[in-house]
Amino acid sequence: MRRRAGLGLLAALGSVVVWASTYPLYKVAYRSIDPVAFMGVRYLIVAAVAGVVVARRRPMRHVHRRDRRLVLVAGLFGYGFLEFFFALGLERTTATASAVLIATHPIVAVGMLAFWQRRRPGRSEVVGLAVGFAGVVVFLGGVAVFVRAGAGDLLSLLTGVSFGVYGAIVARLGGRVRDADLLAITLLVGGVFGSVVAMPALLAQDWGAVRPVAWGVAAYACVFPVVVGVFLWGWALRVRGVARTAPIGFLEPLFAGALAAAFLGERPSLLNVAGASLVIAGVAVATFGGTRDELVAVAEPAPR
Repeated sequence: MRRRAGLGLLAALGSVVVWASTYPLYKVAYRSIDPVAFMGVRYLIVAAVAGVVVARRRPMRHVHRRDRRLVLVAGLFGYGFLEFFFALGLERTTATASAVLIATHPIVAVGMLAFWQRRRPGRSEVVGLAVGFAGVVVFLGGVAVFVRAGAGDLLSLLTGVSFGVYGAIVARLGGRVRDADLLAITLLVGGVFGSVVAMPALLAQDWGAVRPVAWGVAAYACVFPVVVGVFLWGWALRVRGVARTAPIGFLEPLFAGALAAAFLGERPSLLNVAGASLVIAGVAVATFGGTRDELVAVAEPAPR
């Protein structure tokens, strides 16, 4: 079980690195393509591929009737709403700020799961999430940032909420739905929703003005953050549990900030560094806190 838990940790870290890479890459793509049109291209491609997979494998027949509604809702939040809010938010704020605000999703995931299970979060969960969230606040310059937050910041927060809901639903399903089936269904649901919402932007876009680098980013975005990142994260949630996996999402803004500094010229302040330190501390407490028995229990797959 320890080995399985360790692989789950590596899977979660891998997904976070993949997602962090999208912030600077999307910013580059937005220089020649409308953000919603960019997401629309992804929605169309992903919906088409997922549609073929669903038509051939018919994964919904393997999903129990009581879980079908949850799977469909997971598709709306985990890919449909999330990607739409992400595109609009990233366009209107910095890559670093967007990543930090989206990293609040573990608060939503752990809170929702505790409510569904009618239990109180453990001490290490509460302390780790509190310290990590404090790091997010310090990173942005203090509590007042939420009062003067702009549209991009608020949309990024909505992205975090959407991702948190998705994480809580995946954890509640408890492994009753196979990873590949869940991925295919959620991508199809979210892709169809997003394609409809993005259609006006797709029709209005001047496609002749789109640079090759934007097409390259679009191709990367259709595979790595959507398929690889989501699959790894979902698997990590199952083998480690949401309480020990979700806080790892706090590391995403650190990777994103480093990439934004390298490729976009964004430079961290002293507050950014202090906040990042708190984020790392929060992840360590929430992820590795607790007794040996608790860690083994979290690594066990949930009962069917």
